[in-house]
Amino acid sequence: MLTIEVHRTGTLEGKLPSEEWKRIKELKVKGPLNEADLKLLKSLPVNNMGFYLLDLFEANNKTNLSMPDLYERALSSYSVPDGVRKLRKGGLKCLSISLLNLPYSIEKIEIETLTGCPELKVINVDEKNEKYRSIDGLLYSKDGHKLIFCPPRREGTVELPDGVTGIAQRAFHWCDRLACVILPNSINHHHIGEGALDFANKRTEVHWTIDNEHYDMGETRYTQNGQKLERHTPDPKDYNEGDTEYDLLSKGEYDFVIPHGVTQIGKEAFKNCYQLKSIQIPNTVTTIGSGAFEGCTHLKAIVLPTSTRKIKGHCFDGCRNLGQICCWATTPPDCSDSIIDYTRDKMLYMAKGDRNKYMEAKGWKDFANMKEVEAMTYVKLTMANGEERQLIYSPTVLKGKMQDYIDTHWNLVCSASLTGTLSDEDICYLRQMATDGCLKNIDLRDCNREQIFPKAFEDATVLRNITLPKNMTSIPHGLLTGCKSLRKVILGKNTKEIGAIAFAECNMLKHIDLGNEVTCIGNGAFWNCYSLESAELNINIKTVGENAFRGCEGLRRINCHCSFPPICQMDTFPHSAFSRSILTIPANGRIDYSKAEVWQKFQNVIAEDMLF
Repeated sequence: MLTIEVHRTGTLEGKLPSEEWKRIKELKVKGPLNEADLKLLKSLPVNNMGFYLLDLFEANNKTNLSMPDLYERALSSYSVPDGVRKLRKGGLKCLSISLLNLPYSIEKIEIETLTGCPELKVINVDEKNEKYRSIDGLLYSKDGHKLIFCPPRREGTVELPDGVTGIAQRAFHWCDRLACVILPNSINHHHIGEGALDFANKRTEVHWTIDNEHYDMGETRYTQNGQKLERHTPDPKDYNEGDTEYDLLSKGEYDFVIPHGVTQIGKEAFKNCYQLKSIQIPNTVTTIGSGAFEGCTHLKAIVLPTSTRKIKGHCFDGCRNLGQICCWATTPPDCSDSIIDYTRDKMLYMAKGDRNKYMEAKGWKDFANMKEVEAMTYVKLTMANGEERQLIYSPTVLKGKMQDYIDTHWNLVCSASLTGTLSDEDICYLRQMATDGCLKNIDLRDCNREQIFPKAFEDATVLRNITLPKNMTSIPHGLLTGCKSLRKVILGKNTKEIGAIAFAECNMLKHIDLGNEVTCIGNGAFWNCYSLESAELNINIKTVGENAFRGCEGLRRINCHCSFPPICQMDTFPHSAFSRSILTIPANGRIDYSKAEVWQKFQNVIAEDMLF
């Protein structure tokens, strides 16, 4: 490559004899340029048919001239010079380049500019650029969360890395050679731009990553920016012998998970998928096309989510082994005709109170067997990317565990709110998500639980906030021991007893309000919660166990609403509390507290009419 360095604008042409310019194949230019210099560079591909590479990375473009608008043919590689801040629409007409290098100065790119390079395969971006970055030759936002543009001549398979949450409008629109695009499970359906998944090659497949190891099985086509599952065709030849998928297919059965964000299942989408054993439909699907599961002979049961609004006729015809259909939509989905043949031997389940509606609805009243389900669980999830999801299931019908519905996305859940029936297995699963995942907030206030087993959330180190069931009468032994990130606990209004070491070593807990019904605080209940600054002891507290607040060296205020001092031991509080903590008591309890063996040791006592 020939390198020419200029020191003054307008002097580029004088660096070589005129005949030499016609023989250059590769050129790198350093230094300041002006319009005369650009005119010369633009003429090179015209006068020199062998010229194919130009590097202007180190050219100084102080006037921000329209540098890219130079070449319409001949070049295979082009480097936009440093100093260019914007690539304007129609400004880049390089019909033959396959490699485009962008400098750190680029601040804005109008995507229509890149479409002027139909042979483009790779885009590179300077690492110092503050707006954009390149990953595997594709253009992304600087944080890597959004795919902006895929070069038109990319071939084969493109896999977006985990962490990508959005795709810009028409990002793949000009790609006519792609066979497959694999999307990660971090993709947020609401962040897929208009026409983002509309391909010039109509045969391009879109596969969504179901978890960190598997993709949706077979050849699956999604349209309408991923909102519609058009067709799924399982193909054992796509998998290697020994893989989990291969083994399942060779045995004639497999499971399928429809990605969250899909709103429609197309006509005959799974028709004659004989090996399909079960299907998980997300709570975003509103419409299921006619014959969508026709002939799925291995399908034994199906759950239609609360979001379902319309089911076209004969959706499940030929599913001779489909014995159970659960439809959790409060309003029966609109049916144009019967959804399944031989309804007499099928069982239809719905939530309690909805049976009469289904008995009168077209397509549903054909079922001879209907049953309301009383035990239901409703779950509202917030994912790490801010997306909200909802699911509903019955612990007594079909899949009765929360894990069955969110297992592939458990490590992305940061908040969970549960209503209704909650099993011990569900609690164990919540603990796993708050230990090995990113579950920070748990709300159980409306769960039908009066008791939770001991140490249920022990060492859930990610957990920050928890609201316990309102009907829970006692906090069991070690319920939240070792939850080192725990900052806030809301007790149920009927809680009467705090078990031993229930909150021991919750190092980030700063305040605790024990409500109005608690009568007993167990031994070591708040042992070694060294960040605890204040404690609110209600009017009904009778006893405070040994070491209940031992190690709480940060304790600076205790508001005890009891007129008569609760029974406690000498080591209930850290010795530093007697001199450093402020004890607030009712005015009418001044004398009793001054005589009580432990309470009399507090040096900073405020006796006043307390509001509670």
